[in-house]
Amino acid sequence: MNTVAIENESLRAQIEEQNRLFSDQIIILKDELNMKIEETKIRTNYDQTMIKNLETKLQKKENHLLESTKEYFAFKVKSSENEKRLHEENEILRLRNAALAQKILIFTKQHEIDHKVSKELSEKRTEEYTNKYRSQIRNKEESLQLIKVYFSLKKRLYNKDFIIKKGSIFQNSRDLFRKNQGIGRKSHKIITKIPEIRTEKKFRS
Repeated sequence: MNTVAIENESLRAQIEEQNRLFSDQIIILKDELNMKIEETKIRTNYDQTMIKNLETKLQKKENHLLESTKEYFAFKVKSSENEKRLHEENEILRLRNAALAQKILIFTKQHEIDHKVSKELSEKRTEEYTNKYRSQIRNKEESLQLIKVYFSLKKRLYNKDFIIKKGSIFQNSRDLFRKNQGIGRKSHKIITKIPEIRTEKKFRS
């Protein structure tokens, strides 16, 4: 009986010690659990705050992204419109430049044609004037040559006539001189006879 009682008492003591240990462990676990719960609560609050901040930032970023997207598409539309307008303006400028180039080409060709026609007309007029002046010069040279021939002929005729007239004058002069000589002799004879005539008249008186 005593042995059993001792064993029972020993078992009871062990059980009480184990219960005390378990109680202490339970208290420690409860404290740890409370601490974990508190830490979890703090962590949860912190996480919720962080999540809220992140959500706020995310919302801001989403709003910014939405605004950026709107601005991007608006800029893209505007850029497309500007590109289309620029393309249309470039096309208009190209057409204008092509038309202007065509006009310049036509004007250049017309100018070349006018210049060629003017040059040909000028050359033709120059040739006509040259031929006209050459013809006039040739006519004047021919007239001058005729005048020279006529003058030479007149000169020859004049010289011939002069020689003939000179010979005639010389002959006439000789005849006149001879005639004068004959008259002189007769005059001398008459003069020498005048005293005789006067004496004869005196005697007759």
